[in-house]
Amino acid sequence: MTETNAVTKAYKRDEYYQDRGEIEIGTDIIVGYAKGTRGAGASALGAVGKEVLTTTPRSGKK
Repeated sequence: MTETNAVTKAYKRDEYYQDRGEIEIGTDIIVGYAKGTRGAGASALGAVGKEVLTTTPRSGKK
């Protein structure tokens, strides 16, 4: 656990998408995650489990 913010930006869908079709089917909020964090896989489908945010493994590091 760190004291760094996991979310750096959040956009309303009508501020982010330009195409009307995207606005109609896009998510309500687009989240900009900080480097090294991401949303948990299940949260992309609307589920809320024990892990909502998770760290991203560093490429090339073991």
